[in-house]
Amino acid sequence: MSDAVHARVVTLLERELVAIEELHYRHHVCLLLLGIGDATYLGVALDDLTAAEDELARIDLLRAAAVAELGARWDLDPTSVRLADLVGRADETTRPPLEELGERLRAATAELTETRAMAMVLAAEHATELGRRREQIEAGPAVTYDRAGRGRRDGGAALSDVVS
Repeated sequence: MSDAVHARVVTLLERELVAIEELHYRHHVCLLLLGIGDATYLGVALDDLTAAEDELARIDLLRAAAVAELGARWDLDPTSVRLADLVGRADETTRPPLEELGERLRAATAELTETRAMAMVLAAEHATELGRRREQIEAGPAVTYDRAGRGRRDGGAALSDVVS
């Protein structure tokens, strides 16, 4: 049963696995930045995360089309065929790569889901902390500057007078 469409499905499953691992890595980068409280490169990390998600979505669409085509060739309903259906219909030459990739994809997806959940929690905590700091700054006395560039609080004494 092995043919060009089967080979394309296997290749796309392998690409999908690599894309999931890349997305997992990008989540870890965001986790590390959030964990240490350094938002300097968080914007870049989030852009990289978005690019990885977009790439995974593109590969997912290609894989879904190839799986539907292979399902139709193997007399399965192309509108609802799943990887498990292909594995069940495959012969001894086509089954092993499909089974192995299916297991690896499930494991990688589970790890990604766990990491994504941790990133969401840390992002929420980071946003809460930023909001708290902003409120503290806004609640503090206003700092103004005189013509010489010396900071003054509430238009009164110079900051050097207040601090010392």
